[in-house]
Amino acid sequence: MPHIATAANTAHTRRFAPLRARGAALPIVMLMALLGVLLVLWAARAAFLGEAVVGNDADYQRALETAQALVRDAQVDIEGLRPDGSPCKTGPAAGCRALAPEGPFFPQNGEDFNTLYALLAARKPSCLQGICIADGVASQFWSDAAAFAQMVPLAARYGQFTGAQQTQEGQEGGPVPAPPAPQAWYWVEVLPFQISLSGGRAAALEPDADRPYVYRITAIAKGRKPGTMAVVQAVFVWKAQDS
Repeated sequence: MPHIATAANTAHTRRFAPLRARGAALPIVMLMALLGVLLVLWAARAAFLGEAVVGNDADYQRALETAQALVRDAQVDIEGLRPDGSPCKTGPAAGCRALAPEGPFFPQNGEDFNTLYALLAARKPSCLQGICIADGVASQFWSDAAAFAQMVPLAARYGQFTGAQQTQEGQEGGPVPAPPAPQAWYWVEVLPFQISLSGGRAAALEPDADRPYVYRITAIAKGRKPGTMAVVQAVFVWKAQDS
């Protein structure tokens, strides 16, 4: 009888052993499936983030190129030239600034600067049509939403006073990409040289005696995505070709 009982127990043990093996494999399969799903989700998220980073960088680069084009246009505006280097005729019909007391202009001498100062000093901010005096312009105004909103109506736009045409990049005859007109502006602060360089008269920044001014250009362009903004500042010093 003991021998028979032992045989029965042994048979019972052998019969249920494969069932326990199959039951242990199920959690492993489920765990591997879960890991596979997590890997797919991680790869998709990484691809999405990578695409977003590339898209944001491309959007900023476009805005930066636009701001740089605005700086070049502002320099031509200061010089009173057209983009091809030809002299700019005064008068609104020619697309140039009129040297008249009722409108802002870039001063040629001390008397002109006094006229400009009288026109802009009482304004807050102290700008009009992209020309400013520094007295009423907030430092880094673009970082303050309220100050920036006040400055936008007082800005100049690409080609507004130079007649430069907005052309697509790569188009024949197009030197620069087309700045998006509703989202790009520039301002030029006219600074008397002795005031702007109170720490000393650096020869490299000393303008010609007949136009003793330093022009601080601020160009701002927004991108296509919310929050994308490129700010470029440059200093322009008037120097004749033979100086």
